[in-house]
Amino acid sequence: MGLRTKTINFITTMLNKKQIAYWNKLYGDFDDINYDKYQVVNLPSESGICHGEIVKWSADIRPQCVLFVGENLDTAAKLKNIIHAGEVLTAGLSDADYIWNFEEDIPVIKNTVDLVISQAIFEHLLNPYKHLHDLSNLIQSTGHIILHTVIPGFPYHRHPIDSLRFFPDWFEEAAQRFNLKIIKKRIKDTHIFYMYQKV
Repeated sequence: MGLRTKTINFITTMLNKKQIAYWNKLYGDFDDINYDKYQVVNLPSESGICHGEIVKWSADIRPQCVLFVGENLDTAAKLKNIIHAGEVLTAGLSDADYIWNFEEDIPVIKNTVDLVISQAIFEHLLNPYKHLHDLSNLIQSTGHIILHTVIPGFPYHRHPIDSLRFFPDWFEEAAQRFNLKIIKKRIKDTHIFYMYQKV
């Protein structure tokens, strides 16, 4: 890593710390635990990883049925035991239990889903508000949704489009509109994580 990259990373880290302090005052404390030891790598997915926050938060609730949004069948199968899930399902454009273009209406899912995980999807959607609405309709009462996306400063990455970056305001307001309780929230570098519970 060159001096220029190190300098940019240092400045980004310092700015993020200042911004997170502001958001802590505005919205309550963000989780500052380091979840790196829980991260799963070398997965057969586009990113190849599942962030430690997602792994730990999922494992802590021991879900009976998890729907991985945008992950393939092999990735979900590899994560099943790691997150202590009873059953795993996937939804996406291909190699999934349910074929779902996330801009369209949700497919009929016969199983009772108590956890939906959406990792690195929101920034690629034209209408993430509709998508969160759909996710909240998929889970049973008291079920959970774990979201991961990126904040401004994250590099452009097209798959098939790269359209948005998010601030905590979006997730806080969406929670109110969809009657979701915020259980956990975290910002790490240019990544943002929220865990909701349906009430």
